[in-house]
Amino acid sequence: MPSAEISNEALNDATAQVMQVIAKGMRLKDGHPNHLRFAMEIGNIMSSSFQLYGISATMVPPILLSAAMEMQEHVDPARQHFVSAPTWCNIRADNPQIQQHPLKDKVRTIVVSMLKPTMQTSATTNADATGNPANAPATVASRTRPKPKPMPRKKKPE
Repeated sequence: MPSAEISNEALNDATAQVMQVIAKGMRLKDGHPNHLRFAMEIGNIMSSSFQLYGISATMVPPILLSAAMEMQEHVDPARQHFVSAPTWCNIRADNPQIQQHPLKDKVRTIVVSMLKPTMQTSATTNADATGNPANAPATVASRTRPKPKPMPRKKKPE
């Protein structure tokens, strides 16, 4: 049996491969036949990874378990083939379906904390510059990128 370190690294590599396939699947239009091909590719990656490294791993990336649960929803359990295309946007690190996976206790979570400003906005209040209480963790606002505007077409000289 491989060591925990080797197993953890192998599952991280498998996660990177799965994420690349998910990205390709998200770019496809609905009904495209490659959805099922990509689902099979993910199934093959995860099947071998979990079989070889699942037991000895101490940390499993949550996106890998989310992908496993999404693939399972689209497989015919009796015949073991995909009956529908996965919903690629359902595969995410905060997917509640992860709690149904047998390896859920090995999920690795990453906690990011931000440094709090040392200056207070007021001597009478106990809040930092963002308005958070001084002892509360700072939060990060999610920003969506605006869609780029199309480039104007240049007229051909006549």
